[in-house]
Amino acid sequence: MKRELIYTLALLGVLAWILPADAQGRRRGAPAPAIESPPAVAPQAVPAQPAPPAVTTQPAPAAQDTTIQGQVVRVIGQNQVVVRTPDGKEMVVNVNPQTTYSLNDRPAQLTDLQPGSNIGVSYYTQDQRPIARRIFAGRIRNR
Repeated sequence: MKRELIYTLALLGVLAWILPADAQGRRRGAPAPAIESPPAVAPQAVPAQPAPPAVTTQPAPAAQDTTIQGQVVRVIGQNQVVVRTPDGKEMVVNVNPQTTYSLNDRPAQLTDLQPGSNIGVSYYTQDQRPIARRIFAGRIRNR
């Protein structure tokens, strides 16, 4: 029996040496070592970041504005005014909710513009389109 035990142990030793090891150096069939969990860490409060600045739909610098004088030819819908300039050319000017209107130095609306009215338009160009910043008629106050 002693001899059988020696043969068995020798066979197990040879098999352990012959069988390839896995990537962690363990032999096949060997139990994986216990993995210790890292200590629990309390969550840290993240300081609040200031909100990014709001995006405006009109560029801020008014120095890039162009001002034209002319007559209202027609208003197209709620977002365009056709103006005939003194040299006879018609120009389509787009308006948006930020466009301001004044008639004789009083607040006005797009619907107050009548065909044939003399107006001034201060506009900027965005995507190769003129966008009115201010449309004024009647007495003109310098701004």
